[in-house]
Amino acid sequence: MKTHVIARKNNESIDFFIDFESGELTGNDSRRVERLISLSGDPVMFDWQQSYPAPDPTHNPSSLALILMSDGFFEIEGDLSAYKAPIPDAISDGEVS
Repeated sequence: MKTHVIARKNNESIDFFIDFESGELTGNDSRRVERLISLSGDPVMFDWQQSYPAPDPTHNPSSLALILMSDGFFEIEGDLSAYKAPIPDAISDGEVS
C-alpha cells in the first residue's frame, strides 16, 4: 500500500509516495528522498549533535520520518505525521555533547 508524504521546511516542500512493503519510492520528489536516505546513514544525526537509529527507512516509517526531520522537514503530513521529532537530551553546564 502506498503512503503519500508531504513534508515542509521553511519555504520548501517535498511530495512523494512510498510503499513500505516493497520499499518503492515514486512521485515528484522521490529521487530527492532517495538521495536524503543515501546520505543520511544509520544512525541519523540531528543539529543538536545527537544521533538516533534509523534502520531500513524504505520499509520502516519511523526511520523515514527521522531522516526527513534530520534534514529540517519537521512539518510532515499524512501517516508519517504520527512520528514526532526526538527531544534533545539535557546537557549539564560545561558538558560537551
